[in-house]
Amino acid sequence: MRQIIFVNRYFAPDHSATSQLLSDLSQHLAGQGRRVCVITSRQRYEGGQSLAARDSYHGVQVFRVAGFQFGRSHLLGRGLDYLSFYLFAAWRLLWLARRDDWVVVKTDPPLLSVVVALLALVKRVRVVNWVQDLFPEVAVALLPQLPWRGLQPLLRGLRNLSLRRATANVVICAGMKARLQREGVDEKRLHVIYNWSVSPQPERDMAQPNPYRHRWQLDHRFVLSYSGNMGRAHRFESIIWAIEQSAANQAIQWLFIGGGPQRAQVAEAVQEQLGRTVQFHPYQPQERLHLTLAVADLHLVSLAPEMEGLIFPSKLCGILQAGRGVLLVADPEGEMGALVREQQCGLVFAPEDKAGLLAAIERLSRAPELCQQMGARAYQLSETHFSRQAMLRQWQQLLTP
Repeated sequence: MRQIIFVNRYFAPDHSATSQLLSDLSQHLAGQGRRVCVITSRQRYEGGQSLAARDSYHGVQVFRVAGFQFGRSHLLGRGLDYLSFYLFAAWRLLWLARRDDWVVVKTDPPLLSVVVALLALVKRVRVVNWVQDLFPEVAVALLPQLPWRGLQPLLRGLRNLSLRRATANVVICAGMKARLQREGVDEKRLHVIYNWSVSPQPERDMAQPNPYRHRWQLDHRFVLSYSGNMGRAHRFESIIWAIEQSAANQAIQWLFIGGGPQRAQVAEAVQEQLGRTVQFHPYQPQERLHLTLAVADLHLVSLAPEMEGLIFPSKLCGILQAGRGVLLVADPEGEMGALVREQQCGLVFAPEDKAGLLAAIERLSRAPELCQQMGARAYQLSETHFSRQAMLRQWQQLLTP
C-alpha cells in the first residue's frame, strides 16, 4: 500500500493552526486504513521543551527531526531554523519515501516545496503541495525594508516551478488559486480545499452556562473576542482604538486568546485597560476550543488588505462553526469580506474605518438578537461552505490509493 507522508514544521501537540489542521487530516486518513507518516520538527510554535524524536498519534507515525531552535524573534535565527529543517527533513524523507508514495508538503518553512521537488526527481513520489500562504509575496508585503524585492523573481520562479511539477496543489481560497494561475500554474493542478474547524463539537445542553463565562468573570457583559494567532498579517490599529474609546463602558469586555508576534505589542497598547475591560489568555487546549469560541458574543477577525489572496485566516472556520458572528477588519472587496457580507453573518470594515467599527460595537452591544441572528447564519455557512466532513472527503478523494 502506498503510504502518505506529510511534511510540516509543526504537528500535534502543537496548537498552531497549520499543526491542528495537519493533525486532524492525518488522523482521519489513518482511521480510514491508510498508512500515514509525518515528518516534522521537535519545536512548538510558542517555544518550550523539545518534543520526542519518535511518536505515534492516533495511528500516525511521527518522525521529529533535529534542528536549530532559535525561534521567531530574530530573522537570522528563524532562517537558521528553516535551513536545518530543510536539511534534516529532506534526509528523513529520502530514507522514508518509496516510489509512488504520496508526499504532502505544507508551506512552513517557506519554499519547502522546492526542496521536496528536487527529492521527488530521485524518489519518483507523488507530490501534493498544501499551500497555506504564498511566499515570497507575503514577506515582501510584510517586511518591505528587507532585500526581498531583489530576490523575489528568483524565489517566486523556484516556487512556481515546484508547483508546476507537482501532481497536485491544494490552495485554501479562490483568490490564491487565481494568483497561481496568473503565475502560470496549470488550473488542472490546482484544487481549492478550504481549511475547516478543528474544534470538537460535542453535544452540549445550551441551557447550561459556558464555564468560561464564570471562570473569566464575563457574566452580564457583552464579550468581543480575538482568538488565535496575532500575526504580522493582521491589523489591530482600529481594534486598539475601539478599545480605548470604549474604556468607560464596563459592559463591554474584550478577550484576546492566543499568541503570535503582535501579542506583546497589542497588550502594551491597551495596558491601561488590562484587568478592567481587556483580558489576555494563552492558547487553550483543543478539546475546549469549542467553549472558548462560544464564550464570545461576537468575534473579531482582521487581515491586512495587501494579504488578500496570499492568506486566508483559518480562525474564521472555527468561529462560524461556533455559531458566532464576525466583525471583520479587512478589505471590504476581498474574498473573505464578500463572503461575510453576502452571507450576512457579520459586518466588514476597512482598516481605516475606526469610527464605523466602534459604532457597530456600541450598537450591537445593545442588540443581542442581532448578534444571535448573525450567529445562526454563521453556523449555516460553516455547514455549507467549510464542512469538516466535506473537506476531509475531498482530501481522501485526492489522495486515492
